[in-house]
Amino acid sequence: MNRKKWLEQVQKHKNWLKSQNGEKPNLMDANLRGADLGDADLRGADLGRADLRCADLRGAKGIKMFGPIGAESRFIYANWKDGKVMFQIGCFYNTMSKAIEAIKKKYGDSLEGKDYISAIQMINRMKYWKQKE
Repeated sequence: MNRKKWLEQVQKHKNWLKSQNGEKPNLMDANLRGADLGDADLRGADLGRADLRCADLRGAKGIKMFGPIGAESRFIYANWKDGKVMFQIGCFYNTMSKAIEAIKKKYGDSLEGKDYISAIQMINRMKYWKQKE
């Protein structure tokens, strides 16, 4: 996604948050690697498979990051979308139950798998997920 498209998405999202005929941003597959997203309002954004590595998310609304975890030092990103918390781990993007299912399939009952599941459950329990949809 080039800068012009990114800025268009940001403005549409700002309008949507203000209920002024905007729309939720579609950042699916966006290359946001290293982007300064500090203080960005990402509530409701579709961040599926977006590359968020090294992105500065300090102060960003609507997204949480946890990690690194495991031998591959992955980060878990979670955002509120369509009334539920969505999790991104590597190229995986889905709900909590699907994330846990995928982790159990890949890691079995290993300590690494338990670490991932614990992190997902902790993120899901955060009380400040209730946001505009």
